[in-house]
Amino acid sequence: MSSSKNKRNADSGCSRCSKCCSSFMSLAFSTIGLIVAVVSYSALGGLIFLKLEVENERQQMEITRKNVSINQEVSDVTVCCEET
Repeated sequence: MSSSKNKRNADSGCSRCSKCCSSFMSLAFSTIGLIVAVVSYSALGGLIFLKLEVENERQQMEITRKNVSINQEVSDVTVCCEET
């Protein structure tokens, strides 16, 4: 009798798991589930991109600042030479 009781408990546990998985899959493949997945994927991709590219962007900004500074100096020298 004890073994049949354990088997019923195991079957009901498996049945609950099956229902839970079925509910999860229904939600995951519904329109709302897919929208949540796409938004999550996009947000995660954006965060990863920022993490990977932030240092490169800082370097590019520094190079741009230096180029602007050099261009300004050349422009100042050119204007100074044209006036004399």
